[in-house]
Amino acid sequence: MTNIDYGKIISRSWEITKKNKWLWIYGLILAAAGGGGNFSGGGGGGGNFQASPSGTLKDNLTAIPSGFVDNATQVLGATTNALMEWFFSVSPLTWILVVIAVVFSVLFLVIIGVILQNWAKGALIAGLQMAANNETVTLLNTSPRGISSLKNLIIYSSIEFLVFLVLAILSLLLIGLFFLLGTVSPVMAVVVTILGAIVGGLTLIVVLLLLAMVNIYAQRLIVIKGYSPWQAWKQALAMSKKSFLETIVMGIINLVIGCVAGCLTTIVSLIIVGVPALILLIPQFRDGFHLPGVPTIILLGLLILVFVHINLVVRAIIVIFNYANWNLFFEEVIKNE
Repeated sequence: MTNIDYGKIISRSWEITKKNKWLWIYGLILAAAGGGGNFSGGGGGGGNFQASPSGTLKDNLTAIPSGFVDNATQVLGATTNALMEWFFSVSPLTWILVVIAVVFSVLFLVIIGVILQNWAKGALIAGLQMAANNETVTLLNTSPRGISSLKNLIIYSSIEFLVFLVLAILSLLLIGLFFLLGTVSPVMAVVVTILGAIVGGLTLIVVLLLLAMVNIYAQRLIVIKGYSPWQAWKQALAMSKKSFLETIVMGIINLVIGCVAGCLTTIVSLIIVGVPALILLIPQFRDGFHLPGVPTIILLGLLILVFVHINLVVRAIIVIFNYANWNLFFEEVIKNE
């Protein structure tokens, strides 16, 4: 397959991303589901602790009251004993019920996350298709498209997981076979290690790329063309093999643009947030470090939240842009076929 105008795809994708702000909501959901850095901040009032500029570690240790360590040990031991007594005072049935409740809570959150993520995928893919056709895009006309394709997307995700599981098991069996062959002789061990590293490594890369391509095509076959999950899997595999190199190029373009945009955003947001943070923290190091007061901690927390939200919004825009690229590329592949 030839005649893919990547420049035209990128230009059109950026135009769609800028114009259709409602789609950013789906991008935010998918960007948040994709993970990110967890920021946690500790609170506390203005501390009076101050490091002695002339004191040494030995001086500070000898300045500790003689009974302090003994008292601390006694308190720690009493606390541990109290916790152990409380633990064994609770009946085993109660602990079983607590464990069951925790497991079901985690499963519930996982299920909700899967539903929300697949709904957002379906709605975003459908919304981008509508935008490419110059149709008006809103939450009201895209959300039902996500709901209608939700079941098939979840079933397809299960098929994708099973395929990955089978490949993982086969890989482990192959590694075990290589290990057994390597025990025959030292020479065989060297040969098997070299062949396993070369052949196995290349095979793994190709298989992972192929699975990623299948995922890209199958999701759009389900949402845009109305395929069933298994039909989408088979057709996506055929399309991936036929358009392997072209899909690789599109993937590299998306990867480069995403990395550059992400790195630049991180640098800019670090400057925007980091300079005020340094202005707030530098006074804390005058005459020895002392803990910042409550207002300073609150301001630092707000700066951290600004940093997190800037990166989340940019990641959402990148997600929408990448999805738009794949949507337009998918249409080009279908057109050429």
